[in-house]
Amino acid sequence: QSEGLPPGCTATQSSSGLGVGGAEAGLKPETSRNSTVGIIFQPELGAGRGGLSVAVDYFDIKVSNGVARIGGGSILSRGYDDPQFRTGGGFCRLVQARNPTSQALTVKDGFVNLATDVVKGYDLTARYTNNIGSGRFRVNLNLTKYETQANKLFPEDPLDNFNGTLNNPKWSGGLDFNYEYKAWRFFYGVDWIEKTSSYEYFGENPATSTFKLNVPDYILQTASVRYREKTWEATFGVRNLMDVKPPVISAQAGYNRIGNAPLYSGYDYVGRTFYLNLRNSF
Repeated sequence: QSEGLPPGCTATQSSSGLGVGGAEAGLKPETSRNSTVGIIFQPELGAGRGGLSVAVDYFDIKVSNGVARIGGGSILSRGYDDPQFRTGGGFCRLVQARNPTSQALTVKDGFVNLATDVVKGYDLTARYTNNIGSGRFRVNLNLTKYETQANKLFPEDPLDNFNGTLNNPKWSGGLDFNYEYKAWRFFYGVDWIEKTSSYEYFGENPATSTFKLNVPDYILQTASVRYREKTWEATFGVRNLMDVKPPVISAQAGYNRIGNAPLYSGYDYVGRTFYLNLRNSF
């Protein structure tokens, strides 16, 4: 209906894609503006209580004219999923009107300048160290909280804030414990990615939608033991200790997938992995 096609209309020609780049695509140099403000706390805990350091940073990053190639499938899915298709601007502008004779679509899938990318948020880093027994104990914590993850394709378009949607978590972080005793070091770490959902972003009701557009919290655990001498060292470890599988989503809304899992750098697609590293210096 948004295309104004008559009932029973049949396309007699397949859709086509146009790919151009460089000066022909009207590309401009990328520019960026970064603002960062940080505070460091190092309170005195007293004798025998160890040392604590906490850093909080606020970041505001804006990239203008960022160069990217979106992909024909993503352009079509994002365009047709837009409630204001044909009038909403953005990705819809890259889909030309249908040929009046063949009813075929033409998609402009070249490298374009994404007018604006905006990322705002906070980084929290904390470290605690203390002597326990005859060894040294250390805990590291890092958390990232995104307030904004947004972009727009053309300067006059409103910012499209996708913070908290699939592959764009608001929260992520890691916690690791280290204990060093003479030539030994023991390590245990946890990486966490907050649950995400794209139902609201696409105007879908999760109770009635036929698509799965959300994933739960994702936690990966890693453990290792290292032994070091003057000229050599050996490390044995296990990645993805609990053999956690990546979450599953539907093939919808243009998200790239590996199998049924969303393509996201924070997920492990291999499974539990054992490794042994040997290093020697001469």
